[in-house]
Amino acid sequence: RIKMTMTGYPGLPEDKEIETISKIMISARHGMKMEMTVVTGEKRTTQEMYMLPAQKVMVSIVPEAKKYMRLEFNDEMVANWKQQSQDPREFFSHLMDSEYAELGRKTINGVETEGIEVRDPAFMAMFGDATIRVWTDVKGGWPMLMEYDITLNDNQMQMQMAMDDYQWGVELDAAEFEPDIPEDYELMNLKMPKMDVESAVEGLKKFAELVGRYPKELNSMSLSQEMAEGMARKRRAERKKRKAEPGDEGNRETSDQVTKAVVEDMMIAQGALMFYMRLVQEKKDPAYYGETVDVGDGDAVLMRWKADEQYQVIYGDLRVEDVSAEELAQLEGAMAAP
Repeated sequence: RIKMTMTGYPGLPEDKEIETISKIMISARHGMKMEMTVVTGEKRTTQEMYMLPAQKVMVSIVPEAKKYMRLEFNDEMVANWKQQSQDPREFFSHLMDSEYAELGRKTINGVETEGIEVRDPAFMAMFGDATIRVWTDVKGGWPMLMEYDITLNDNQMQMQMAMDDYQWGVELDAAEFEPDIPEDYELMNLKMPKMDVESAVEGLKKFAELVGRYPKELNSMSLSQEMAEGMARKRRAERKKRKAEPGDEGNRETSDQVTKAVVEDMMIAQGALMFYMRLVQEKKDPAYYGETVDVGDGDAVLMRWKADEQYQVIYGDLRVEDVSAEELAQLEGAMAAP
């Protein structure tokens, strides 16, 4: 079970809270199923998501909208998912590679556990600045409780997440992992970008086309937020073009088309995040400067990472180049100069 609360979400009052409660089932044989409920004030929405590695797809169903999304994965993404999901103790081996503080022992649901706390933004780069606390069963090493505290946008956006109620070794029916999609639901087909430099460049280009600048940060929450703002602008522009009032039922089809186009654009933009996350996981010494680099600036380093004995750089004009460590230091020094 995952419970998440979020405040400071753009477009909502500062004291307005979004609460998400999810139930997740994971099977090494069949994949993953998640049932999620999102509560914002009086509004409540539900969603089902299935990760089906044998079919290399993720299926997401939104009953309130009568829509479902089918996202295709490549072999690399499926292999990464299998590695991370089949034995969660792998996650803790990565945690132990980071600097951590020991929290001692405490009893959770009658089980003696031991905890650590990690404050390593690089490890949680896909979220932003975060602190994670993990409590594991002393005897078996299985997780019992995981807690995240995450901040974004200069502490304007706060998120707390708790993962608990773990149940291990449960027999799961294969039928649980078969999506039940009514015939009148609309399909959106998407493809997951590869985790390579070409997809990163394409993602940065697409983001700039939609938002007018590069992402300020390459983490999941910030990127989604900035893309949502871009989607809102695109919707307003479409309404203005058609001289239609918001909510005009006569424009429902056009509105759906805009939504589909922006979701497709958002998936392309995720290519930059996916590649950056790969660099972080592989400890390639990555750095990203989207907050200070303008679109088209061919002299500024937008992203860089270590490649063998040299570094590779994506510049503000999105060209890619190999440079030495000395050349990179000069480039970054020129950017830092007043």
